[in-house]
Amino acid sequence: MKKRYILFSFLLSMTFLISIVSCDKIKKEIFNSFSTNGGTFDFYVDLVTDTSITADFAQLSTHLNVDSIIQAKTNGLFSLNDVTKISLESAEVVINNPDIANNISNFETGGIIFNTNTNTDPITIATGTIPDNYSDRFQFQCMDSVNLKDYLRGTELVYLYVAKARRQTTLPLNCTLNIKLKIE
Repeated sequence: MKKRYILFSFLLSMTFLISIVSCDKIKKEIFNSFSTNGGTFDFYVDLVTDTSITADFAQLSTHLNVDSIIQAKTNGLFSLNDVTKISLESAEVVINNPDIANNISNFETGGIIFNTNTNTDPITIATGTIPDNYSDRFQFQCMDSVNLKDYLRGTELVYLYVAKARRQTTLPLNCTLNIKLKIE
């Protein structure tokens, strides 16, 4: 009788262990990573006169419930707790009113700093050195190693656009920042 009890306990423990491991394997097999819009923001940059410092040019806020997006995309099968990683897939700034003297080449470097209402510690999520040639847009290098999952437990997102000017501008710039997130 004692041997049967030990055997039964062992089999029950193994079944439980296998089910846990199998659930993670199944989750990996059926959860497909996807991209989602992290925000599109219009903002203005006043005349730039100081080329000696990196300045905050825009603080952009939005409400985004990533948990709801995951549940909608997976028909309720998965939530934020089930994903492994959320990272910045792309970040692009566009100047909507460029001219030869006022365009993205007026800036030497740029970056995006991020925080949310549940994690107010600012974190750099994108940076870049901007080429000194005419363009109306710049695609930032995303910090793929940064996992934003814990930040995105919050629903109030704040992006801070920072840049260092190479040259002064002669008119205010009408800009758009496009953010895309990758959920894995």
